[in-house]
Amino acid sequence: MAPKAFHCFRKLPIELRLRIWNLMMVPRVIRAKWDNDVTERDIVQVYILAAGAVPQVLHICKESRKEAKRKYCFIKSHLQILDRKTSIPSSPKSIWANFDIDTLYFVNIPAVVNFLSYMRRLSKKKIGGADKNIKYIAFPACVLDRLRPIPGMPSKFTNFYRLVVDLPSIKKIIIMLDNSKFEDEKYPEYYSLSRPQPIGKNGRGGGRWGSKGVRDKMSAMFDDFFTNPKGEGNDIEAFKKYKDKHPDWVLPSFIILSITKTPKHDYAGDGLPVDKIPKKRVTARPKKTTKNLTTAKLRPAKPQ
Repeated sequence: MAPKAFHCFRKLPIELRLRIWNLMMVPRVIRAKWDNDVTERDIVQVYILAAGAVPQVLHICKESRKEAKRKYCFIKSHLQILDRKTSIPSSPKSIWANFDIDTLYFVNIPAVVNFLSYMRRLSKKKIGGADKNIKYIAFPACVLDRLRPIPGMPSKFTNFYRLVVDLPSIKKIIIMLDNSKFEDEKYPEYYSLSRPQPIGKNGRGGGRWGSKGVRDKMSAMFDDFFTNPKGEGNDIEAFKKYKDKHPDWVLPSFIILSITKTPKHDYAGDGLPVDKIPKKRVTARPKKTTKNLTTAKLRPAKPQ
């Protein structure tokens, strides 16, 4: 039997209705994929953002949309990485994002300096639309592994210090143990953050990038990254100066998570901060129905 419609919603107090609209704002993983726009005249590096369908709360009614627009912003989904004049016009395509709960997941990155340039452009309201309110960003462990410091060479990780100074709203930098097909998934809205699989006796824990060795390596590099800066350079100096100038600044932190394909609306976070993501939810299986013997029709016995 179909559920009955609730016709008294408009009679609820406005505070309760707004609370319901806010509960409908579920966290999403926004895929950010670096690519090249190629024409006969020019080649331009862009980031393409994809998050799936428009959040439902934005098109239920006038009241829900008004409340949702207090949290969601319209950001460009095809934005040039570098700020330079090209023969390729900027794309008008955009998506809705709620950076209080949504995570920007960069499945690949260009040169780190160019990545910082893109983040500055995206965070400007007149250009990218994000208005410097990005809180959760993520990178696959395989990308971070390729950026590991090489003896005798300047570390590329110091750019993270510049990143959080440019975007002090960042709370979490997620190290994604990603062995999924999310990078090329047609429907990214079906993916969500989750706890990493437990490590087995053989040291494995969900594919190549979920092993104990990878997790230990990432933890060693990032556990005290912001609380105990190591090395020298302009980025670290800028970070220390900003920290001294803003003593109440809550330092961002790194966290190791996974991304999995889950049923729609079965989000691991349920709107909670990513450091409080519970274990994977187990849904109860429907019980098998049995025939009632008292009402079942009895077949006549066959003659002997």
